[in-house]
Amino acid sequence: MTSGSPRFDRIIWIVLDSVGIGELPDARDYGDVGRDTLGHIARSRTLRIPNLQRLGIGNIAPLESIAPPEHPAASYGKGATKSPGKDTTTGHWEMAGVWLDQAFPVYPNGFPKYIISEFERQIGRRTLGNKPASGTEIIKELGLEHVTTGFPIVYTSGDSVFQVAAHEDVIPIEELYRMCEIARKILDGPNRVGRVIARPFAGPPSNFQRTERRHDYAVEPPKPMLMDVLAERGGAGMCHLCVLEQLPRRSHCGLAEFSFGGRRSSYGARGGFRGLANFSFGGHRSSYWFIGDGSANPALA
Repeated sequence: MTSGSPRFDRIIWIVLDSVGIGELPDARDYGDVGRDTLGHIARSRTLRIPNLQRLGIGNIAPLESIAPPEHPAASYGKGATKSPGKDTTTGHWEMAGVWLDQAFPVYPNGFPKYIISEFERQIGRRTLGNKPASGTEIIKELGLEHVTTGFPIVYTSGDSVFQVAAHEDVIPIEELYRMCEIARKILDGPNRVGRVIARPFAGPPSNFQRTERRHDYAVEPPKPMLMDVLAERGGAGMCHLCVLEQLPRRSHCGLAEFSFGGRRSSYGARGGFRGLANFSFGGHRSSYWFIGDGSANPALA
């Protein structure tokens, strides 16, 4: 921040995971050519986002039905990540000041047999799946077999993730969390995935639905990072509300209420980082956009 720029008592940083605004130059390496989430949405339906429009989202790139204001109320911009990889953890780390030299591992053909065998040995059960899949589709495909056998469903995606799905009536939620903690310890060294994710679901076989008790077990970022610096400068009042992976997954409305409710509460936090990950149904390797208070934005200095 330049000398003389105003200081902020508190910063709330909200990430809409995977809501990108165009592909990056290396999109071909990740199968993400043509990614433009905001653009595609705007072309397929009328977007009504008056507050983002007022702040300047339409000034970043042309968006149908979103007229750019002549004098936007915020600073705005479009950027690209420096780190290799396309997963959520990589992006969140980079925003917190941590750049990677090597991408987290991905498993387009499923996890190696020795990893699955060790996981099964430690949890005392066999597993199903072990392949890349959509989370909703794999419980349609293997949910009934899981309910019948009690074997948890293991799957991955284009991200660096090891995901474990289980019906809450078959494997209690605390047991599912314990399994994921075991997986987190196993997945280290060259197999150090960005996240292990508990994916509970419920309902009858004709209508399996994922529940809101998802839990992420992310790799701990190296220190120091942005939140550590804020903690040092903010003193004892700094509250690490930023770590989404430490909280059970709730709906976006609940998370937003949690974020902005904290702003009006008695917390002494100087900064908060909130990721809304349920937006993430497409590729992550796309240009990101940012808007903020128009009086000062270090990223644009």
